[in-house]
Amino acid sequence: MNKNEKNMPKTLKLSLFLLILGMISGGLLAVVNNYTKDIIEQNALNEAYRDIIDVGIIAESIKEVETSKEEGIEKIYRGNNLDNIPCYIFVVNDKNAYTTVKTIIVVEVVSEKIVGMKVLPGATTHNFDNKFVDNDFGVVGESIYDSSKYFEVVTGATASSNSVKNCLTKVEQQIALMGGKIVIKSYSQRLPEYTNFEYVFEIRGTKVSLLLEYNDGNKTFKYLNTLNGNLTDDEISECVALAQSKMPTNIIRNVYKDSTGTTLTLVTDKGYMGEIVAEAKIYNNQIVSFKLISSKENYHKNPDYTYDGNVEDYIFEQYSLGIKNTVVTGATVTSKAINYLLLLADEYINSLGGTK
Repeated sequence: MNKNEKNMPKTLKLSLFLLILGMISGGLLAVVNNYTKDIIEQNALNEAYRDIIDVGIIAESIKEVETSKEEGIEKIYRGNNLDNIPCYIFVVNDKNAYTTVKTIIVVEVVSEKIVGMKVLPGATTHNFDNKFVDNDFGVVGESIYDSSKYFEVVTGATASSNSVKNCLTKVEQQIALMGGKIVIKSYSQRLPEYTNFEYVFEIRGTKVSLLLEYNDGNKTFKYLNTLNGNLTDDEISECVALAQSKMPTNIIRNVYKDSTGTTLTLVTDKGYMGEIVAEAKIYNNQIVSFKLISSKENYHKNPDYTYDGNVEDYIFEQYSLGIKNTVVTGATVTSKAINYLLLLADEYINSLGGTK
């Protein structure tokens, strides 16, 4: 027997040993890879949905919803919360004069109740973000359709607060569309016949316009005609009822004429504390007097404001001098609302062709 033949069994044994060792190592590596792969995927999932998980949604349950979206709705997801209840998760933004506010809002699929929300960093421009962290703005636990009624503004950050409120409104409209409900898209007041309104609704993905007549005495709408689109009688009734449930603001509510001129009752919901009602007296194509008749604005109580008198009187005084859009420092939101009411009065005069 030669030398090579003697060494062959040893070589074979070594090869078998290395083969078995490789198989064992490969098996162990596969197990480890499988284990680490699951961890890596879970970590990636947690990172991708970190903000959504923060509002109580189970990461593994999250699936993106593909549907047409309202303006400002960035993403829509569906997932289960920690109680295993199916929810919609909306990533929505609203841009104000200072910044873009992005909010995550969680709504239960069946009850349509708000069960979580989170305002993402960068909501304010003057270090008020800490007041938005973990703030439910008084709406968590309420129906998405009641959010505006219970919403609580952060003092000192009105613009950003209103953007959060707008985000909730956008979600309300999105949910209504997803459920096949009728949604108000916009409305405009016909001038000078101020009692008529053109309402644009969306139903089944199609926009339709109705002309409605507003009765200020009993605060009701009456259907006049359909401007475009085809609706059944039941759908028209539903549209009128929807308009009735969400009465218009930022409007001329009443026009009273006598020998001394025309008095307009003007309404806006853009005040710092909500609705402001004012009266503007028009004579000879000019606004000759202006006063607030209903308002919760409390700017005049703050001694730090640069103008310590009656803000609406001061703004109207400037307006009468031809200086429009006057803003009083410390009462910015109220000032803009008052200017908006004066603009409404101007629009009424213009609608008459500049004649009384």
